[in-house]
Amino acid sequence: MWRFTHRSHRADIAEKCGTYAVAVEQNSDLTRSDIAILGALVSNKGRIMSRSSLLKQAGLQSFTERRCDASLVTLRRALGPDSIVTVRQRGWMLSENALMTAMTLLASIADKL
Repeated sequence: MWRFTHRSHRADIAEKCGTYAVAVEQNSDLTRSDIAILGALVSNKGRIMSRSSLLKQAGLQSFTERRCDASLVTLRRALGPDSIVTVRQRGWMLSENALMTAMTLLASIADKL
């Protein structure tokens, strides 16, 4: 794990990875459920989505709501810490800055399938 210094977390990650886009291209740790949740966030860009609506849109109704939380953590690691905005008591939404990166990631995964 990285040791954080006096600099900001974001600057430290950028120094280690180059850019978030590079980190995304190298990331192959996404599961099918992570990809499905990312697809739901992209298709509902600009909208706040609750756990249950994310799972429903992703076709993962049989999963627990806490599994959704785990996928969001994984997606934040892949896209960057500011990629998914938490709206307290309501849910999550994909940030505008992360939209293109997320779409690129989904396209690259689709090409591999």
